[in-house]
Amino acid sequence: MQTPLLFLNASSGARLGVDEAMKKMLTFAEDGKLVAGGMEVSSVSNPNADYGVPSLSGCGATARAYSRLYDKGFCVTICIGRAVGIGAYLARLGRRTIQVAQTPIILTGQAALNKVLGKDVYESNAQLGGPQIMHQNGVTHLTASNCLEAMRQACCRCDRYPDGYDGACGTRRSR
Repeated sequence: MQTPLLFLNASSGARLGVDEAMKKMLTFAEDGKLVAGGMEVSSVSNPNADYGVPSLSGCGATARAYSRLYDKGFCVTICIGRAVGIGAYLARLGRRTIQVAQTPIILTGQAALNKVLGKDVYESNAQLGGPQIMHQNGVTHLTASNCLEAMRQACCRCDRYPDGYDGACGTRRSR
């Protein structure tokens, strides 16, 4: 049997930010291009800032691993923090998802949706993708009150598939 893949998911997705000092120097031209000091800017980068790109790259690597193991091994996603954007897709891609209480799984946050709608419809991200929503809709298979409980649930599931794993349906084969 393939070694199980446990993905601890706490992802901000592709959230990109710009350093406050850089914001003061940047403007947008009439044609929509980003400009600094009268020159067009093609890239904004600060190697010391966390802009979410490492999160996005890590999620891409996880998606590749899930693809390789999809029919060959046991994969489980444990949502230990908010899972946004690609992190939300990974929660489903893993086929077995454990969601810790108060950790939303969302494609877009409540603030962005309220802005698009032009009024406050959603009060929190939990209202969009909390365990009470995702578990009831079958996105998450188990819920846990904390991270330790979630890890215990994942290890328990791994113990149930030591051999005879049937990747196609995710259940144990009868002997």
